Amino acid sequence: MFSHSYSFLNRRARIFEESSGKVDWEYAAEGGLWLDNLHYMRYWDGLGAHLSIQQEANLLHWLKDWAQHVTATVSSKALNPPYNASERAFSLGRFLLTHESLTNASLVSLIKLIIARDLNLVACQLEYHLGGNHLLKNLIALAWGGCLFEGEDANRWQAILNKVLDQELSRQILADGFHYERSPMYHNIALLDILDVINIAADGPFRDSLLSLARHMTAATKLITHPSGEISFFNDCALDSCPRSIDITNFSESLCGFIDKPKMLPYAGLYSLKIGRNMNVIAKFGALGAEEQMGHVHSDLFSFEMSVNCQMLFVNSGTSTYYDQPFRDYERSDEAHNTVVVRGYTQCEYWSNFRVASRTSPEDVIFEFCSQGGLVLSGVVQLLGTQPRPRMMRKFESLQIGSLNIIDVVSGLKTCAYSNFHLHPGVRIFSVDQKLRKIILMLPDRQRVLFSYSSGNLEIIDCLVSRRFNSRIPSKKLVISGWNELNECSSLEVKIESISENNQT
Repeated sequence: MFSHSYSFLNRRARIFEESSGKVDWEYAAEGGLWLDNLHYMRYWDGLGAHLSIQQEANLLHWLKDWAQHVTATVSSKALNPPYNASERAFSLGRFLLTHESLTNASLVSLIKLIIARDLNLVACQLEYHLGGNHLLKNLIALAWGGCLFEGEDANRWQAILNKVLDQELSRQILADGFHYERSPMYHNIALLDILDVINIAADGPFRDSLLSLARHMTAATKLITHPSGEISFFNDCALDSCPRSIDITNFSESLCGFIDKPKMLPYAGLYSLKIGRNMNVIAKFGALGAEEQMGHVHSDLFSFEMSVNCQMLFVNSGTSTYYDQPFRDYERSDEAHNTVVVRGYTQCEYWSNFRVASRTSPEDVIFEFCSQGGLVLSGVVQLLGTQPRPRMMRKFESLQIGSLNIIDVVSGLKTCAYSNFHLHPGVRIFSVDQKLRKIILMLPDRQRVLFSYSSGNLEIIDCLVSRRFNSRIPSKKLVISGWNELNECSSLEVKIESISENNQT
């Protein structure tokens, strides 16, 4: 940190200019999101619990240089958007709370001054124009500041919260506890902010209301968390943008007590399917996102992710970039998800990297449990494009222990439809029998899974899977096509089963 070499989003850069002897606090070579992370100051969480006198002095020198730059710069990325100042208030506040033994009074005073200045700026520039997670971050940061400080500033922040916080929480947190942008990553970021406030808030009605909200949000987090402890990937998602999902859950339960995992989030349209003893599926059968905030939306309706023995088998392609470039378009497209693609049609029309035009919405969603532990999840959607627009139906059935059937149906148009199944990079294709339409997949622990299909043509295609920003890992996807080229209504049935669980060879 003191050498001014930083690693964010899988990119490392040194922002100290040797020729001038100055730090480039507006370093732009790695893009705006990288620079945002520099000014979030989350890396302060990694500073040791006990700092020496010299370390405190070094930290004061570092912070003075940063503060002088921000004061002298009219349009610093540190303050624009106010989301950055909100995030920094959390980081610096956590540092103060975990370093009560600091002896350098000047350092403590400067940190408090920066937090107060940042939150006063946020209070004057709440990001209503962006809404969504940006506005929620602003408001929860003001609540955080109100727990850290007393006096005129804190009273002013509280007055703002009294007017808008309850209304915004009611709007953004759905009745099932999930954030309305339908991104597990942004849901967990919002939950963690609320938990930080609960952790230091005084007992009373305000803390009690946040505790109740956090319980609902934590239940939602449990559903969208794979057995590995990581989030599922729907809409914009990447690992390492916040702590692991399982760690957030553990933090929440230390404050809120044990929370049961639900089987579905009907308002978010997310469903958890337990198949036999060791197969787990998380599927999306709901709205793509919030109608007024679609910036982080992907065309991932009826897509799913699956794990076996806590290892990922099928994954959506993920998010490697937020920049306006062709790969951003691809990662948001139908093609990048484990769903059905109909050539010439789409679930969602994109204008730019954070803007959406027309979008579809599911119909007739059914989730029901059958006798002897079976279940059915199904839905229908009419895709976007020229008339006549085809209708696509997908159904998940688990009527046999350890086996999942996926039935895809496209009707109303003679065209080419194909179903995508993206493999996690750690999965190996063990064998392929085109005649019998069977594939055996092998997980890293050598667990084998049988994948069979009823009709059409199988292609195994190279693809890129993004688990983190700026990281694209080579993988394979199974593409089944040709089952909808001749008939106006035709179907494909895929069966996925754990071989060892069913004693098959």
